[in-house]
Amino acid sequence: MTAKAKVFSSFVMSIVAIVFGCLPGMFSVIALPIAIVALIFSITGGKAMKANGEEYGFITPSLILGIIATSFTAITFFTCGICLACNFYKSVTSFSSLFDIADLLS
Repeated sequence: MTAKAKVFSSFVMSIVAIVFGCLPGMFSVIALPIAIVALIFSITGGKAMKANGEEYGFITPSLILGIIATSFTAITFFTCGICLACNFYKSVTSFSSLFDIADLLS
């Protein structure tokens, strides 16, 4: 993959990660790895382009968008993870109390 392709794909993946991060549910689980890969592609592609002396206008915007996407999706990933953990705990405790009630009734 060429350095220009890495930088451009980083830009596109950052936008996709932000969109997935705004969607409810488990989309943040998908968005965080996409944002991390976008940030890595932006850094490696930008370094390769600078080493070759190439000029390309997407280096700085893709890096900034990659940082924003990574931080935004990390926040949504962990906040949704906390909500899922709380709901899981609530469902587990309610199921165990239902089993206790069933034992008392029998």
